[in-house]
Amino acid sequence: MGGLALFTIVPSKVLGGERHIAPSDQLTKGIIGVGGIGRTSLHFTNDEACRLTAICDVDSKHLDAAKRQAKDKLGIEVNTYHNYRDLINDPNVDIVHIATPPHWHGVMAVEAAMAGKDIMCEKPMTRTIGEGKKVMEAVRQNGRIFRLDTWFRFKDTFYGLGTTVEPLKKLVDSGYLKTYNRTIARNKDSASPCTENINKLNDNQEKAYHDILKQMESHSVTLLYGVPSSGKTE
Repeated sequence: MGGLALFTIVPSKVLGGERHIAPSDQLTKGIIGVGGIGRTSLHFTNDEACRLTAICDVDSKHLDAAKRQAKDKLGIEVNTYHNYRDLINDPNVDIVHIATPPHWHGVMAVEAAMAGKDIMCEKPMTRTIGEGKKVMEAVRQNGRIFRLDTWFRFKDTFYGLGTTVEPLKKLVDSGYLKTYNRTIARNKDSASPCTENINKLNDNQEKAYHDILKQMESHSVTLLYGVPSSGKTE
């Protein structure tokens, strides 16, 4: 009697292919700062392309809430840290997502790059130009990838305003916002010049203007000045 050949059926998700990414090719990420945007549905994710493996926050309440969210909504267990350096040095983290208050962005980004991690950072990139240059230097010297989280400038709605960035950019380019702001600054005690300028806006432009002021922080408005009118990168 000849020998029996044994074989094992390996699931496609293990080998990778058209619909699956092999585990060896999957990226992993850790989030520093899970008290706000770091725990939103846009960022607090776990899938085949990038698995969430670690979270960090100095506030124990934030950390505990994020750990429960990972288990209840994502069905995973994650490593938890209070010290951001521990997350950066975690060998199971490929990408460090910085979602802390801005004064930490530059420091954490430099240390992450030096530790061999790729970086996704929330806005603003840094507090000063000098800090920004140090981040760029660290990223280049260590051959890392740095992404500033401004993808919404080119697709999807802009800060929940119900429109893409293109019409908002055109409004900025028209000069109406600059004229209106300058008039207010020069005529704090007189309403008529302000009324005259605001009346130059059509209904949609006026609504967009006030929505921008109400819903976006100053650094977000500044971003509009750097976006091509086409809404695409050049």
